[in-house]
Formats: sequence, structure tokens, C-alpha cells
Amino acid sequence: MKKSKFISLLMAVMLVFSSVFIGTASPVQAATTKSGKVAVTVPKTTLYVGDSKNNSTPITVKYKNKKVTSGIKYSTSNKKIATVKKGKIIASKKGTATISVKYKNKTCRFKVTVKNASLNLSQKSLSLKKGKTYTFKAYANKTKLKATSVKWTTSNRKIVSVNKNGTIKALKNGKAVITAKTSFGTAKCRVTVSSKPAHQHTWVDHTATKQVPRTVHHDAVYKTVTIPAVTKHQIQCLGCGQWFDSLDELEWHQVVDTNGECGNYDGHCERDVVITPAHTEHRLVKDAWDETVYDTQTYVDYQECTGCHEHRQK
Repeated sequence: MKKSKFISLLMAVMLVFSSVFIGTASPVQAATTKSGKVAVTVPKTTLYVGDSKNNSTPITVKYKNKKVTSGIKYSTSNKKIATVKKGKIIASKKGTATISVKYKNKTCRFKVTVKNASLNLSQKSLSLKKGKTYTFKAYANKTKLKATSVKWTTSNRKIVSVNKNGTIKALKNGKAVITAKTSFGTAKCRVTVSSKPAHQHTWVDHTATKQVPRTVHHDAVYKTVTIPAVTKHQIQCLGCGQWFDSLDELEWHQVVDTNGECGNYDGHCERDVVITPAHTEHRLVKDAWDETVYDTQTYVDYQECTGCHEHRQK
């Protein structure tokens, strides 16, 4: 009993350790819906306001496994949340919306979730020597933002100043909080100013993986079929040597055509005539089609200082 409890406790500790240090891979957000012979695919069903790389997603429409670009009608259940322009879904506001795609009287629907991007700064805490400067980098999730698109403020202008480009200057010993604000979020960094030399960070990369979609084209599939020869059986009249396709035709020839003067028959006077010779044909088994596959891509998720264990975006 004691051994069983020990093993259970050890497995629980290992599970917690793996979730903390290994992390969880991002789920694949792609979705495909079908209606009859119409299939609609979107690479992402979760979009982010403020993140230019994840603020929109294209819609792919296929009919009989072939991509179509015209004759399609798009609609959204809530234009304030998400809109569709030129076959692309664009996020507008946090919430959910149902996107409808209609082609050849078939309608496919799927739900899109819109979230606010997380605003992150290149530093969460910073130590500067008096007189030194530092320029922040701002990110929406992991997408870099223009510094001028962010509103920068300082909690104490006498200790740390900040300009519109996110550059701060250490003016006086003490502490201040730098705040970055956007329409979708706020981020802060604690700045300590002292006369002592600032801590020098040594950064190491921490990687993660993501699924990247790509399209693989498959050619049409054919099979070779052997078509047997087409023949007909014939019978010869011994009187005139003429060939007939059946005994009925031979008897008609004897009774009607020659008034009984012809039409003698011998079982040896038969033959098979080839009408169409045997040959091979290539028959279509499956039309050409496109398939969406996903490749695992490794990227730098964040960096960590080996000395103070501070994290920053790459």
C-alpha cells in the first residue's frame, strides 16, 4: 500500500513539473465545414485584435475538391465582432461571430472567436544606472508593434522620463513604473535607478512549436482496364457459301430468298468473327484534389536571463 501511494505521488509531481517547464503546444485552430460537394476551410478560428499577424484569416472554398474564387456569398452574424472582405475574415472586437459561406445554394457555417491580444514589453523589470537610457519594444502577443502606436507614461518623471518612442532615461536614484497602453491592453515595467552598475542580463532561448498549414496537390488517379474482344458467331450456307448470324437467318434464306434451293447446313461450317478487338482503356478513379497538411515549426517563444530569471519576448 505504501509503495502504491509513493508511485501515485511521484507521477503527480512529474506531471506538474512537465506542465511548468515543458509547456503545452498551441492547438491547431484550422476548421473545415462541408455541405454537399462544397467544402470551406479557414486556417484560424481564433483571431486577435491588435495582433496584425493574427487579426485576419483567409477563407478557402472548394467545389468537388477544386478551389473556387467567384460566385461565393459571405455573411457574418455580427459585423461589430468580425467582417468578411474579399474572402478574408477580419477581427474587429472581442466576442464571437458565425461566418456563413454560400456557394451553389449550399451554405457552410463556422464560429470565429475574437480576443484582445496580450500586450507585452521587452522588459517586465529593469535596473538602470543614473544617466543611462533604454528603449522598450512592445508586442501584441508575439507580433512587434510600432512604438509610436503605444501610449507611454511614467509614474515619476523626476526619476525616469519616457518619450513617444518608448525610450526611457534614468534621471535620479529611485523607482518608477513605466506604463504602455493601447486600445486592446496595458503593460507595465518596474524601473529601478541607482548609482551602482546595472545587472547585465545573459539571455537563453526557450523554444515552442506550432502547426503551420500548407497545401499539397494530388494529381488525378487513373486505372488501366482491359476490355475483351467483341465477337459474333456465324453459320455458313453450304449451297451458296454465304454466312449468317443465326440459324433463323439461314432458314429465312432457305425458305424465302431461294425457295428451298439453298440453306443446307453443316455443324463444321461455323466461325467467330471479331467485331471489336481486345484493348485497354485508362479510366478515372479520382479527380485531382488539394489537401491541407500541417508541419511542426519550432520557434523562440521567449528568453530568460540565467542570472535573475527575468523573461522577455524575442
